Amino acid sequence: MKNGSVHGLRPKNTIHEGIPVKIHDLLPLLTIFLTGTTIIMTYLLRRRSLSTAFLLLVPATALIPVLASFAIFLPQTFPSLQQNFQFWLGGELIAVFATILFSIGFSRKEVLQEFRSQTLLLGLLGAGFLFALFEVFRDSEMIRLLVLPGPSVLLISSPDLSTLGFFQMGCILFALFQMAKTYISAEGVERWNIKYPLIGVFLWLLSILLVHANQVLTNGFERTFLYLEYLGLLALDALILYSLFIQRAKDVSLSVSRNAINRSLLLLLAGGGLVFLGGLSSTIKEFGPVWSELSASLMIFLGVASLVVVFTSERLRRELEHFLGVYFYSSRYDYRTAWMSLTRALSESRELKDLVPTLMERTREISFADTLVYCHTGEEASPRISVRQSTGCTPQTLPENGILPAPLLPLLLKGTPLHLSDPFPVETKDILEELFSSLCATWILPFVFRGKLIGFLGVGSKSTGPQGLSEDRLFLQALSVQWVSLLVNASLSREMAWNWETDLLSGLRAFTFHDLKNAGIALKLTLHNARENMNDPEFQEELLDNLQNISQQIDSSIEQFLYPFRQEYTRQTAFDLVPLVQATVKNLPWEKISDLKTEIMLPEQFFVLGNARALETTVRNLLINAREAMEGKGEIALRGTPAGEGLFTLSIRDNGPGMSQDFIDNNLFRPFQTTKKKGSGLGLYSSKLLIEQSGGQILVNSKEGAGTEFIILLPVAPGHGLTADAIDDLSREQK
Repeated sequence: MKNGSVHGLRPKNTIHEGIPVKIHDLLPLLTIFLTGTTIIMTYLLRRRSLSTAFLLLVPATALIPVLASFAIFLPQTFPSLQQNFQFWLGGELIAVFATILFSIGFSRKEVLQEFRSQTLLLGLLGAGFLFALFEVFRDSEMIRLLVLPGPSVLLISSPDLSTLGFFQMGCILFALFQMAKTYISAEGVERWNIKYPLIGVFLWLLSILLVHANQVLTNGFERTFLYLEYLGLLALDALILYSLFIQRAKDVSLSVSRNAINRSLLLLLAGGGLVFLGGLSSTIKEFGPVWSELSASLMIFLGVASLVVVFTSERLRRELEHFLGVYFYSSRYDYRTAWMSLTRALSESRELKDLVPTLMERTREISFADTLVYCHTGEEASPRISVRQSTGCTPQTLPENGILPAPLLPLLLKGTPLHLSDPFPVETKDILEELFSSLCATWILPFVFRGKLIGFLGVGSKSTGPQGLSEDRLFLQALSVQWVSLLVNASLSREMAWNWETDLLSGLRAFTFHDLKNAGIALKLTLHNARENMNDPEFQEELLDNLQNISQQIDSSIEQFLYPFRQEYTRQTAFDLVPLVQATVKNLPWEKISDLKTEIMLPEQFFVLGNARALETTVRNLLINAREAMEGKGEIALRGTPAGEGLFTLSIRDNGPGMSQDFIDNNLFRPFQTTKKKGSGLGLYSSKLLIEQSGGQILVNSKEGAGTEFIILLPVAPGHGLTADAIDDLSREQK
């Protein structure tokens, strides 16, 4: 093309025909309107801050190429069309540079510091954008257009335009790298607040990336391909408006961690590799038609293979982080990430045996170690070494009998990391070299707590030279302190668990004592009745039965005390509930108490699934509690009915003083909580525990001054349920 003409087309010709009016013709107008609305709403609704300013920068600059591309579709002269394409390219350059500024400043805590740290790079990028803008408007040869019937307008790629496309794709990848750093650094609510604006900007950049990737790979594109950028900008507008009106996102300030930078850098390298493959594909096409046909498939294969290698290779990631730490960062190690990673290991490990493997994995990741060997030492006068965990190597023979040589103990008790090249005393030099060798280590980290050696860690890592040795020692010292803290905390947690188990055992034994107390109460009542009715033959026979039952109860309680882990209260069997409840009531010598009335309403027979001993103990506890709450005066009603859904309901109701809702919510079924004057607070606690352990459930209904009802739910034994008609008949009989 020269002087505005291409392929013989006169520069003064007017392109009168537009694209036939279809629904997508409204897309540019809709995009412009929605983008303007987004800018206004963002300005009005978001808090005045630098993050808001950077967010406004993206849609505001995105309007420039969108307005230019809108003009491309209007009827116009050929030179005017060419000029609009120049404005579109120039506007895109401005929008991409604005997006880079957004990616660095949006939601960052120290914005000015972020820009200062990248002054050189931003300066180079700014110079590149200015030069590219200058070339776009100076060099008319860069824009080659071909107008076909329809009319169809093709943008033909030139070497300069391809170079500009690669430059823009590289800048877009850099912006995505910065955005990835921001997103990865955020956690929880912070990520929720920035997610949708970042996704919107990503989609907008992706649309530009696809347009220029198509231009490079296919040597141009038809102007309707620009609709893709409208869709990208519409997605940006929609997501920003969603975050404003629906999500109501708030500003956040983030500090970018080194881990976020490293992970984002992998994305940048992957994207850069794809851009490189695109350029390679364009070069291969020049070798002939055969290579031109193979280039796309070959590049897809190489791209997928490279991405798989980059994102699945743990070793490659660690080598990259090691390289960056040594040659680019001011400090090789990220202390914040190391502390958080090791602390998270404690929360993820339920037991001490699970903690050490997790710590080993995290330590290897944050310290760039090739090998790790953890050794535990006992508390004897001559500590014995035992290898608990190793990764990356198999430990060789340890000192004779596994006993730590005496000369090493004072050296390790200092708690300072030891390096293979350190000058050691003559009496320990050979022993230490042997220990380093057996642990495959270049460092040994002693773990010292309150003047005692509790273990040490052998670390095998690459040499960083004399300059990096002091930094390594400082980091490993901090790592050693964190290990000691986590190991000690885990040990304390285990000790607390043991104490809890001991307390639980004490509680179980307290249940046994509660049973003995109930037996004592029964003996007192029997003794009281014996004074008045000893000469009655019928009473004498009843007295013998009661004494026998009480004796059996005491024997069973003592046996439970001596053997607390037997399954007597948890083993489930099918049994007839009716005679068990009747016998439990009969064994309580209440018949002679004139002011206490007991009413039993049960079917003739009903089999349930559960534990007979647990139910007997629970019913007895509930009856005694009811009698004591009423102080021996009142009514107790026991009622048993099938409840449907395979359950049987046993209700024990009294007309005593009842309980407050506050007591039910906060104290009921807890040990040592009671409303009785002489209660121990163990009866209901043990009752609930026993019923639930045997597969049942216990509920309560109570109101102050209106009595209390305890409801025991037990599953019906298989094959012993009643039909619905039988249940209705039974309910009518009881009423």
